[in-house]
Amino acid sequence: MLAAFGLDALRAGAGRRGPARLAWPLILTGAALAAAVGLSLVWPAPFLALAAGVLARSDLARVAFSDGAAFWSYQAPGLLKLALALVGAGAVLRWSQRNERPGPLSRGWPLLAVALVALDLWLATGAFNPAVDPALLAVEPPSVRFLRAQASQELGRITTFEDASTSKTLNANLGWLLGLQDVRGYDSIIPRQYVQYMQAIEPQGGLLYNRISPFYDPASLTDPRTHLLGVRWVMTELTLDLPGYTLIYPASPSVPPKVGGSGGGLPTEPVKIYRNESAFPRAFAAPSAEFVPADRLLDRLTEVDLRQTVLFDDPAALGAASPSAPPKVGGSGGFLATVVNIASYQPNEITIFVDLPAPAWLVLTDAYFSGWKAYTRPLAAEGVLPEQSLTLWRADGNFRAVHLDAGKQTVRFKYAPLSFQLGLYTSFLALMTLLLLLGWWAWGRFYRGEHEAHEVSRVAKNSLVPMGLALLNKGIDFAFALLRLRILSPAGEGSYTFAIGFYVIFEILVRFGLGTLLTREVARDRSQAGRYLLNVTVLRGWLWLASLPLLALVMLAYGAWGGLTPAEGWAIGLFALALLFAAISDGISAVFNAFEGMEYPSGVSTAIVLGKVALGALVLLPPLSWGFVGLAGVSVVMNLLQVFWLLALMRSKLPLAPLTRRDLDPTLQRSMLTGSLPLMLNHLLAHIFFRLDVWILKPLAGAAAVGLYGAAYKYIDGLNVIPSYFTLAIFPLLSRYAQAGQGNGGRAALLRSYVVALRLLVLVSLPIAILVTFIATPLIAILGGAAYLPGSAIALQLLIWSIPIGFTNSVTQYVLIAVDQQRFLTRAFIIGVVFNVAANLVFIPIFNLYAAAAITGLSELALCITFMFSVYRHVGPLPWGQIAGRPLLAGLGMTASLLGAQRLALPLLAQIALAGLVYVVILIVSGAFDDPDMQTVRRALPFAGRARR
Repeated sequence: MLAAFGLDALRAGAGRRGPARLAWPLILTGAALAAAVGLSLVWPAPFLALAAGVLARSDLARVAFSDGAAFWSYQAPGLLKLALALVGAGAVLRWSQRNERPGPLSRGWPLLAVALVALDLWLATGAFNPAVDPALLAVEPPSVRFLRAQASQELGRITTFEDASTSKTLNANLGWLLGLQDVRGYDSIIPRQYVQYMQAIEPQGGLLYNRISPFYDPASLTDPRTHLLGVRWVMTELTLDLPGYTLIYPASPSVPPKVGGSGGGLPTEPVKIYRNESAFPRAFAAPSAEFVPADRLLDRLTEVDLRQTVLFDDPAALGAASPSAPPKVGGSGGFLATVVNIASYQPNEITIFVDLPAPAWLVLTDAYFSGWKAYTRPLAAEGVLPEQSLTLWRADGNFRAVHLDAGKQTVRFKYAPLSFQLGLYTSFLALMTLLLLLGWWAWGRFYRGEHEAHEVSRVAKNSLVPMGLALLNKGIDFAFALLRLRILSPAGEGSYTFAIGFYVIFEILVRFGLGTLLTREVARDRSQAGRYLLNVTVLRGWLWLASLPLLALVMLAYGAWGGLTPAEGWAIGLFALALLFAAISDGISAVFNAFEGMEYPSGVSTAIVLGKVALGALVLLPPLSWGFVGLAGVSVVMNLLQVFWLLALMRSKLPLAPLTRRDLDPTLQRSMLTGSLPLMLNHLLAHIFFRLDVWILKPLAGAAAVGLYGAAYKYIDGLNVIPSYFTLAIFPLLSRYAQAGQGNGGRAALLRSYVVALRLLVLVSLPIAILVTFIATPLIAILGGAAYLPGSAIALQLLIWSIPIGFTNSVTQYVLIAVDQQRFLTRAFIIGVVFNVAANLVFIPIFNLYAAAAITGLSELALCITFMFSVYRHVGPLPWGQIAGRPLLAGLGMTASLLGAQRLALPLLAQIALAGLVYVVILIVSGAFDDPDMQTVRRALPFAGRARR
């Protein structure tokens, strides 16, 4: 790399005299060095004396070289190579500056420079790596084969015992290459705690060479700390005569000299393997605990019964036990009479089944390191209980320990360092930023406004672009949630969710449904955009001020009941301020929606989300560590930025008329307040409709059930982006058709557009529901891990079938708004809420969270049936066979393909690809896309017209 920089500099500065001044000094220095090496061949005395002087001042050199002659003989070839490089470098510099004779020769110096660098690298390192036949890696000596067979039957570690007469027996890191867990090691980075632990057993002379050494002292093999380390097998070329060690390989040895008893000398037999009968199991339970200062702990390990007592250098560990069952201090005897079985052992995850008669410490004799987490899951007689986080302590100077209550439980140790998660998170944000910039470039490069001449083209643009960006936002939020959940802990996340709950309720009250009304009215008459936006903004400002006393009263009530912490109060207050700016931004976005320019607020929203999660990570992580209150503060800053950004875009992109004082119309505000009241009530009822089951689930089934249900619902929230943005995209079109009326063909066009919208949503929602039903378990495993299985997976399989009906209800709701049936929507939502409450109160005590999941779909069905009465009366009858017939047929084929793929045990991605292919093929064969309406939709897809050309 440095040579490349130098070559660029020379080429850029050709003809300058600066580099040329170095040419002759380099050539002369190289020639002098070569002459000195040549002179040493005929007159060696002074050069050997110089080498002897260097040797006398270097301890390491004296280890490698016997005298000055050997040292000079080793260094002379290297000096000759240096001389050659210096002369060559000088020649290149000299040649590069000679331009008085232009021609091929004057331009050939870069080739010489490249050749010189290549030659220099070859002379320095060409013979550095020895050439060894890779087939040696496949050679497995009988002793190693035997040892691997032993290690496959039980968890244990190996080491070697050596002296000056032995070879490097199974030299580290060969053991790890062979799948054997070796207490020795050869690495440039070794944790200090492990070095100190091994030094306490025996001095580590190999540290100078980045090694944890084999044992040389027989006393090390009987050290309690070696037993605690789990050294089950010792490989040696010597014979051991030590208590607790049994020769297991070879089966019938001769009698060579002994080590540890009497005698000594060279080994006369091949390698031997001894079994340490005193080695500790990889995991065990100890009833007692003791605090020992760190400087005395490793020595104290030889004075206590390590089977009974765990030593900690942190006094807080002794308070880890529950007050009702504090840990014992001191102890004697053998291992505690418990069941401790390792069910699964992987490099980054260990699962242990434990059955304790009394509270105790579970010790896992793997090295303690930051990033390891511990969880326990009590084994209940019925059902599956969620995992609970445990505090992980460093025990006995090097190992991991957790305190457990009595009973049967599964303990899981998982390596999940925050640094790795943060790296993934940062990389993900960088990727999302890159995708956003790429999309911005592609939009400017390929999109042309003339494609919007057809109304379906505008609908496609105004639905697919915002929908794609909204899904991107969900993905970004999902990634941030993975980071946030791990930093805030369940308690912090609960407080954050509680504060968000306040925000959502008061957001509905402050927005008051005015955004939908603003979009509808401006879509009908765009010249009134500025007037309506001004009055909506002022009206929302008054609503925000009016909401503050109500918010304060609710907070005081919670504070009086002891359910509101000061941090939660600060967060709610900051969210209340953020709500004002969010309400203003929503009004501007509604104007863009009315002008069918949904891509602008959607793009700004994605950029704001990226900023929020980036700043959110900063306030959560050290050195700030502001918690969820910091996240609320980030919302204030980013919401304010969003207001200014949208204002700037609106001024540059939309043809708004200048505003005057007359445009501020209290009469209009009162009429808007009256007209939007049903919309606000509908929104509030819809929120209660979808979230009321959580309020019922918590007192009747507990917080754990709410957690499992919430994990499943995250996928439903993500999928609901699809109908949300699709209906917003077609709402201006529906409003114009509804305003045109029956006499002008508006109602017929409205019904036709409604049917096409339903067909598209059913086409999308049905395969999603089928696919998620089959892959719910891996989806939940990705989101929350084993702690949420199988409860969340079953809930997701039930919840997902609310999607096809919910998508239908979403567009139907806006169709009814377009025909001024807001008050009917209010009555319909009241019916849906009553059904939801009654069903949940009856069935949640019986079926737990699964009842809530199933009732969500049934409530959507009840709401849909109610909606259809008004649709039939005010819009027209719907051709359900045309809407759902072909998708249902394709869905049956998709289900059959998934069942077959699972029976054949195909990979998950292959199952998904096969199912999607079958679904699309059946739709095409059945003619689902052949009628004029669907062909119009196909032609109207963004960039489709340009692609055809």
